[in-house]
Amino acid sequence: LNSKRPAESLHIKVGESLPSESTEPQTETAELETESAEPQTDAAELQNQSKEPHTETAEGDPKADFVTTKTLRRVIEELLRGRSLEKLTFGAFLSELTDALKLDAGDLADRRSEVKVILHKVTRKELQRQLVEHVKKKRNDASTAEVPVFSKVETAQVLLVYVVTFATPTDAEARRRLESFSRADLCTMMRTSLETAQAGRAEEHRAVVEKCTIFLERGSGAAGHHAHVAIKVTQPTRWKPWNDAIFQACGLVANFSSCIKGGYHNAVRYGFVPRPGKALEDLDPEPFTYPDSHPPLAEAMHRNFNSDAWADETLAQTQSRLSRGKSAPRFGPTDLWPVLVKLNLRPEDPAYEAQLFQYAKQSGGAPMIDYLVRNHDTLKGLGQKLWLLQEAENHVIQAKKSRLKFLLEATERSCVCAGRWGRAARQNLEANEISEEVFTKAIYDALQHGRAKGHTIALLGVGGNEGKTFLLSPMKDIYPPGTVIGSPSPSAFPLLELCKSRVAIWDDWRFDAAIIPIALQLQLFEGLAVTVNRPQNQFSGHEIWQGSTPFFLTGRLDDLMMVKAGVSCTDLTMLRKRLKVFEFKRSQTNPDITIPRCASCFAKMVLRKGNPRNMRFITPDLQEQAPGEVVVDYF
Repeated sequence: LNSKRPAESLHIKVGESLPSESTEPQTETAELETESAEPQTDAAELQNQSKEPHTETAEGDPKADFVTTKTLRRVIEELLRGRSLEKLTFGAFLSELTDALKLDAGDLADRRSEVKVILHKVTRKELQRQLVEHVKKKRNDASTAEVPVFSKVETAQVLLVYVVTFATPTDAEARRRLESFSRADLCTMMRTSLETAQAGRAEEHRAVVEKCTIFLERGSGAAGHHAHVAIKVTQPTRWKPWNDAIFQACGLVANFSSCIKGGYHNAVRYGFVPRPGKALEDLDPEPFTYPDSHPPLAEAMHRNFNSDAWADETLAQTQSRLSRGKSAPRFGPTDLWPVLVKLNLRPEDPAYEAQLFQYAKQSGGAPMIDYLVRNHDTLKGLGQKLWLLQEAENHVIQAKKSRLKFLLEATERSCVCAGRWGRAARQNLEANEISEEVFTKAIYDALQHGRAKGHTIALLGVGGNEGKTFLLSPMKDIYPPGTVIGSPSPSAFPLLELCKSRVAIWDDWRFDAAIIPIALQLQLFEGLAVTVNRPQNQFSGHEIWQGSTPFFLTGRLDDLMMVKAGVSCTDLTMLRKRLKVFEFKRSQTNPDITIPRCASCFAKMVLRKGNPRNMRFITPDLQEQAPGEVVVDYF
């Protein structure tokens, strides 16, 4: 119905007796079920209503009084059916109702309470009807969900993935032969026939079965038994010679098909997931998989995603919905994944948000623009999550490496300082009368054992500018970004970054209770488990952290000796026992700030442990010295 309908378009019968309130259905559900059976009214008879004589009373409008309760109900139902009820107001609807009944404005003023009661009942009924219709529509969409579509392969096609079907043979002997095969027998036959089909090919060009799944569906009666084989080979293979070899081996006809969307996961889904025409009880309850390392089918049925595959999947869903007359899917957080990878845009970039908005204006479309504006405050956090998703495999590999493994890998990098960093580091240690062997071994032990009593390295100076940070800074280039944390800042959660760290370098640290209580510092440097407070609007509960992150501190020597608020003399004594202190007493008058921090030279210096004759970890500044014997490697 339009917002205003003339009375001629409403089907209302005259002379029908009004049903009593007790005859109405007892529940809204019963009303919904009987609604479709209600007779449609005759539009022409409404005009007869206005022509029938009536007697004008002293009170009320004669035309309004002539409209019966049942007529009001029928007209209200017609006006409400199928319309959005979110912004329905009584005043506006009363005007619509007056126009639909061809009454003058104000004719229904005396019947407002009656109209309200009827409108309330009909609105509840219409809301329930729309809800049921919505649920039915969802169920219909689910029952008609897309399944992988397969097509017969062309003779010249060379593919990696096939779906091979052994249909029920019409010949009785062939049928008995197929029924005699077990799932393992079919798998063996597929593999040996592939080898036979490639007998004339060179060994390096032969394909083998990488993985396959055998679905043996045992029918009953005329349906017979049939099998589906989802199979993937190591390199593209022609199916025709393979098919001929199968027939020669067992006399069975194999039908090779290709999945239009491709992928071994779709081939597995065909035999593993119920679909229209194939109920769950009709599927193979015990499929056979090859090899033994084959993933569970609940995992193999899913696609291996990357950013490009996600973009393709999103595009396919959009095209599918539009082809069925539906709106495109909403732009979601993961839809930014392909965009960030395509632009190589990271949250650390100063123009991160601006570049996203620029891309959205040029290529993203209105949904992306709307999403970015509504979620502007969370874009950086979302970007970090999406890059973690993109580089998840690399993060897993890095997490399994030890700190010394990173150090060893750094020795294989190219030197970026031409030996200047190593030379300056040794000169600094000599100027402060610190043994290179003792210093490098302490760093090595801290990286190997992690935080423990006596393995927390403290480089403490007297007047500042002694080059303490210079000696430790290359570790920031050795370990993955975000895993080398700096000094905590004053906040309610000063140790929050500690949970994902591999190394902690706290520059200009003060041994007081201003940021971290001294008792908690003693626990940290002792290697004990500590409670890391976390914001409860982002996490659930606090974390008991037991990590082995080693601590490297720089600061003032007198700060470790001075009693202050919250730090007693006993606390300082206990603190000194937990630290490995190196005193720097000579300031650098004119340090060379052009020397880059060199991960390669630092790693070789630490692994060499002060022995210049260890040729495996020789640095460019030591190349001119006479080489000696190679010492036993500590690593």
